[in-house]
Amino acid sequence: MRIGIDIHGTIDYDPRAWKQIIDLLLALGHRIHIVSGPEEEKIIKRLQDLDIAVSGLYIESVADYIKEKGIKEERVEKVGVAE
Repeated sequence: MRIGIDIHGTIDYDPRAWKQIIDLLLALGHRIHIVSGPEEEKIIKRLQDLDIAVSGLYIESVADYIKEKGIKEERVEKVGVAE
């Protein structure tokens, strides 16, 4: 199964519980996508700050996706990308 989880308001609401949930889901062979607004390196840093191991996770950055699609930088701010 593929499961997407946001950081802001989800993982950071109770990081200890989410660490256990993510570890269990990975151990069961599920594919975990962390989907969040900031650039990938900021997502990774935030996960590390929350003591969530990034190994085995798929990081999905909304900001990076928008940039890859060639949408102007002003558009990134308008969609409410969290820092």
